[in-house]
Amino acid sequence: MKVVFISLLTLNFFESLSTFQYLAICSFFIVAKTAFLILSNKRSYGLLPFIKVI
Repeated sequence: MKVVFISLLTLNFFESLSTFQYLAICSFFIVAKTAFLILSNKRSYGLLPFIKVI
């Protein structure tokens, strides 16, 4: 239930953004998630499933 609520908020938030701001936020989240995966896995091949998702 919480996930649905957050995604609704996120949709409303992104609709008010321009394309450039949207891309900047998306790239920031990708970098942050990649860094988190590197820190949590300590192995480079842990990124392979994440790259396939993109």
